[in-house]
Amino acid sequence: LEFRRVLFRSLLEIVINAVEDKTISSTIAGNVKEVLETFAFDQIFGRKEIKSALHYGDYRAGSTIEIMHQLELIEPVKGHGKGKYRIK
Repeated sequence: LEFRRVLFRSLLEIVINAVEDKTISSTIAGNVKEVLETFAFDQIFGRKEIKSALHYGDYRAGSTIEIMHQLELIEPVKGHGKGKYRIK
């Protein structure tokens, strides 16, 4: 449990640094934070799951995944269908 808290804080630091570097906006950072808080580290998710859990639209869910991938917060998962990811 403590390991997960430390890992979560380090992922949030990456997001905060990206906002400070103006790589992403604070709005997008909020979306990323919501996804990190919603999905467990071993949970597999994609656009559909984000849309369902967070009531995001198609574009918002997809762009959040894209940003998370660019920041290397998530990794693609094989064997669960196209466009599925897990938090690194």
